[in-house]
Amino acid sequence: MSRPTSCCTRRAPRDRSNGSRSLRAALAGEHEDVWRTQSHRASPSPQEVRRAESGRRHAPHPLPAPPVGKDTLHDYLAHLEDAFLVRTVAMHSASERQPMVNPRKAYPVDPGLIRLFERSGRTHHGRALETAILIELERRGYEVAYVRTSEGHEVDFFAQRAGDAPLLIQSCLESEGDETWTRELRALEAAAADHPGARPFLVTLDAVPPSRPLPEGLTWAPAARWLLEEM
Repeated sequence: MSRPTSCCTRRAPRDRSNGSRSLRAALAGEHEDVWRTQSHRASPSPQEVRRAESGRRHAPHPLPAPPVGKDTLHDYLAHLEDAFLVRTVAMHSASERQPMVNPRKAYPVDPGLIRLFERSGRTHHGRALETAILIELERRGYEVAYVRTSEGHEVDFFAQRAGDAPLLIQSCLESEGDETWTRELRALEAAAADHPGARPFLVTLDAVPPSRPLPEGLTWAPAARWLLEEM
């Protein structure tokens, strides 16, 4: 007589080794993905670069600065201009190519922002005066550039406005120092010779006229008067 078959059959024991191998493979794959992601990170964002720079003085070893190409630097500068933090001035030239290949000078939109860009604690009264002159020239409706003479000397501003003679403006804090006097006047005089139709001005913070005579054709102006009235 045959043995009756049970209605509840016993299941075969589960092979847990396959599940363990699958779990280990999954964890290994996840670890590999994390490693690959960290190994091939994208270039740091500008915010990450600034945070790294600000924390550099607290780090035991200096953090390496990421390489920045010329195009990236120009893009950053354009963003600062769009945000009305800086303004740039190109070199004056009759050639269209020269202003493109020569560097532009960058100024803060307000002299009060100089402390934001300069963290050394220096006063920079000369840069503040130069920035104030640029702002006033633009307020008066001038198109502003800077001039580099054939001898390599530089004059701060060449300003043009429809219906008026161009202005050549060289700014400095004081005119008593021999080195300052020679450097600033040499550049202004050379630029005036290259642009005979322009009116050259030496603008200083001095309250009294220079003790030495200026070359013929050059005009001295105290900054307080020049900023308050057109001369």
